[in-house]
Amino acid sequence: MMPCPEAPLGSYPFGELPLGWNADAWGGTNTWARGGGADAVAWFAPVFVRRLVIDVYCPDLPAGYIEISRLVAGNYWSPENNAEYGASVQLQDSTEVYRTAAGTAKTAVGTASDKLAISLAHLTAPDRARLMRILRECGPVRPLLFSLFPENPDSLLEQDHMLYGRVANLDAVSTPYYEIYAAPLQIEGI
Repeated sequence: MMPCPEAPLGSYPFGELPLGWNADAWGGTNTWARGGGADAVAWFAPVFVRRLVIDVYCPDLPAGYIEISRLVAGNYWSPENNAEYGASVQLQDSTEVYRTAAGTAKTAVGTASDKLAISLAHLTAPDRARLMRILRECGPVRPLLFSLFPENPDSLLEQDHMLYGRVANLDAVSTPYYEIYAAPLQIEGI
């Protein structure tokens, strides 16, 4: 697996963006606070381990190294039914634009993060129980890794809808009809 594969060649207009524009080097080093960098993920069946060894190998990398800022390893949950259509990803930017007394426009560059909003409208009873456990264990306090499109062939779609963050809302889990449960969920990147 490539650490952060570039966009498939045929999926974007050739000549408008440089080849590999979303790959591991895009944005360079230390751009994470402004939305730089990329995400890589590997999904596999859960197993019990005593030690986890990860070998990252990318012989064609021009820089000669890979900067890894965070590693998340652990169990995962995937509900039986997907989220409803209409999931949204919002860029949150704390940059402030203001004018000086002389009228000059100035910018105080802040940080950028993502916020993902989904609706889990068709949860089964076991899925509702699992979601409630996750909300109780994590809530707005402990971060979690969320991927709306795990193992999608379009790596950009998965990267755009995957974030490491905290639950931003603790809305009610409702019962819209018999033995089916619904929950809106917002996750804010950290």
